[in-house]
Amino acid sequence: MKSPEKAICDNLCNLWIGLVLPNIPAYSETFFRSKIRGLRAAGHQVILFVGGRPSKKKYEGCRVVAAPRVYRNRFVQLMAMLFRLGRLGMTSPRVAGRFLQKERQSGRSWRAAIENLYLNSHI
Repeated sequence: MKSPEKAICDNLCNLWIGLVLPNIPAYSETFFRSKIRGLRAAGHQVILFVGGRPSKKKYEGCRVVAAPRVYRNRFVQLMAMLFRLGRLGMTSPRVAGRFLQKERQSGRSWRAAIENLYLNSHI
């Protein structure tokens, strides 16, 4: 039987940690690089959520997830939003519903709430 301390350590020592960054850290950004290395050395799984189009699928052994693209063409943007939000609605309907509910409670319009859901759907 495990001691309570060991059970707590097992739960806290193998966390999934997501870092939201504007882009993949450059070579000169040593703070993020050392932070990621330290988290991974401690046994945590790290995922980077980045804006724009990342040049790599992995960085320092971490998975990189890109934000959805924003198109200039309104029709293409509408199709991209319908596809992404439809997939989100089928895979995580409760999460999407709660997100929209919180957005509306904070006073955002339906349009702004749906746009925010699209822009944050990668997280």
